Amino acid sequence: MKTIKWFNISLRIIIILGIAYLIMWPVVTIYEFGVFDGNSTMTTSTALAFYSTILSFIQTSFVIVILFKLRIATENYYEKQLFNNVVSKSFKHIGYLVILGSICYILFSLIIQKYLMDSVNFNIISLLVRNIAVALFFFTLSIMVDKAKGIQRENDLTI
Repeated sequence: MKTIKWFNISLRIIIILGIAYLIMWPVVTIYEFGVFDGNSTMTTSTALAFYSTILSFIQTSFVIVILFKLRIATENYYEKQLFNNVVSKSFKHIGYLVILGSICYILFSLIIQKYLMDSVNFNIISLLVRNIAVALFFFTLSIMVDKAKGIQRENDLTI
């Protein structure tokens, strides 16, 4: 039980740091790229860096939401309520968010590659395959929690 407690505390710290990053991101981006300097021309390398930071922002947003859902599942586990709908829905939402986040990342990176670098690198597809495997793992966990919940309900009726 101690490991779950420490895992939950570390998830909270990571979420707080991620939210702080998301709050500070616009200020740093405006300062770094000089949006208010009146310099309206952007070179290709500056535009690539700017869009890469936007892509990083989107990725971080998805990761924070995924970690928040994982924290909800671990809190229910810590309270000895593993087999309930909240845990099952959290795992299912994590699976959907992993797929959605990877598709958004791939689309934005392909657009950036096409319009800024004039070439498309399809090595990103392996990222999609890995993330689909992770999403399927969380879908499987969701189904296992639902089945275990049914078995627990049946066992409670037997006793």
